[in-house]
Amino acid sequence: MRPCDLRDIQELSANKPHGTRIKYLSGCRCLPCRAANSRYSCFRDAENKAGRGAGIISAKRAQRHILKLSQHGVGYKSVVKAAGINKGIVQRIRSGKRERIRQSTERKILAVDRYAGQGGSIISANSTWRKITKLLDEGFTKSSLALRLGYKTPAIQLRHDFITVRNAQKVSRLYRILMVGG
Repeated sequence: MRPCDLRDIQELSANKPHGTRIKYLSGCRCLPCRAANSRYSCFRDAENKAGRGAGIISAKRAQRHILKLSQHGVGYKSVVKAAGINKGIVQRIRSGKRERIRQSTERKILAVDRYAGQGGSIISANSTWRKITKLLDEGFTKSSLALRLGYKTPAIQLRHDFITVRNAQKVSRLYRILMVGG
């Protein structure tokens, strides 16, 4: 602990009763304050064992996930928005400057999937064109698909290498409706 931290804790604990953890942290070692610290430690250990704690872990897994998402067109800003984490933290994890993070931060990052990209993010068009090809094989015409997708002209004008997440989601929705029925 830095000296200024101890002084801050002592100021905070000045008006606190004995039997509180803050009083223990300020230096009091009476029985009620030791018991308060012990209760806190037991609670923290139980939370960590249950996976709910603020345990500090390596950021490598989160970093790999963020980099993998970027290959699917999901930028760090989309990860920030989807996970609800501070932008600076995500940037430092991505760059490797932040080597240790809370378990809860890792969980939030790992919960972000490749569909979290904002509509304008660019992704590979391979999967989308496979769906379009299957629809064409089922007898739908390109012009009918274009109109169902909401395009103004009766032509599918999508690149074959990369497309936006928004267009990929439109095609995926149409594919589910036409092929699966919902």
